[in-house]
Amino acid sequence: DYLFIHFINQLPEEVAHGNATLLAYKVWINIMAGNFEYASLLVPENFKNEEKNIIKGIQLAIEAYMLFYQAGDFKTCIKTCETVLNLLDAKHQAMWNMIQFMNIIAYRYHGDAKKTKECLKNKPHQSNDDFYIMNQADFEIEMGCLNTALEKLDRLIENTERIYGDSPPVILSFT
Repeated sequence: DYLFIHFINQLPEEVAHGNATLLAYKVWINIMAGNFEYASLLVPENFKNEEKNIIKGIQLAIEAYMLFYQAGDFKTCIKTCETVLNLLDAKHQAMWNMIQFMNIIAYRYHGDAKKTKECLKNKPHQSNDDFYIMNQADFEIEMGCLNTALEKLDRLIENTERIYGDSPPVILSFT
């Protein structure tokens, strides 16, 4: 991921800061790396109306991130994530998936097993199947359904080996 941060930060300012989507991802990836000073680059007024939603969405995503990881305010994090998910459209799939994942984890930590299970069961069509299967299995373990979790993870590993051989995506190292 360092390579991506390095690449995106090397783009000329007029390119990165003149495109709402590119700027939003530049700020988000830097926030994930702990570079919070990048949040000041998000100024919705600098963009046309149709581009303001991605900027506002990222501002709220950063707020949700801080509510989750720094404040432990899962209830407010959930509300903020849901607002972000409504602001971002389908063309921002990667961001949408990250926020949906944070929302699911916030439901878990808030103690709402019913909503967590519902979110994991009703996986959005644009989301990564493997990622959801890993989280479903993790939730099954938390609920004490070890056999169900093991079955899901076994199927995931078999499918991954069939598709990727000995070079699976890094995200699958969490299984």
